[in-house]
Amino acid sequence: MLKRLLNIAYPPVCESCGDAYFEGDVPGVCDSCREENLFPMTAPFCPVCGQRYAGRMPDRPCSNCGVRYLEFDFAVGAYIAEGEIMDWIHRYKYVHEVHFSRMFGRLLNRVWEDSRLSYENEWFVIPVPLHRKRFRERGFNQSKEIALEWMRHSPKDKKLTLVEALNRD
Repeated sequence: MLKRLLNIAYPPVCESCGDAYFEGDVPGVCDSCREENLFPMTAPFCPVCGQRYAGRMPDRPCSNCGVRYLEFDFAVGAYIAEGEIMDWIHRYKYVHEVHFSRMFGRLLNRVWEDSRLSYENEWFVIPVPLHRKRFRERGFNQSKEIALEWMRHSPKDKKLTLVEALNRD
């Protein structure tokens, strides 16, 4: 209730066009700018690393994944990292605009549309750690912040556990 009253008095401003808007599913961007500036990841893409193919390709690993043994089954992408979203990513990482974690965490919910994620309801979420120097510069680990926001808004039937299993020297 308090949030709704605050949104009436101080409506959120779209990160893209700067206009005030009524906050919907994704905080930080109005619906029209989301439609114009965010491009969902669609086929064709590598079924292992998730890298998008430029043309029409069969459903098989890209040349990079096909020749290597990888320690994961597959990666899933939500949106193509180009255009306006790259500006937001840079502002998030380098200008310390931590509020973008809310937007990115919610945008990540699109990955649940991938059928490979539907067979299991229990997942480990492992954020990539920053080097100590980078952490001191930024003051936060962007992948952990996004992961926490994503976990808060993921479907209730998914059991997500944050595991800080990686180290960076």
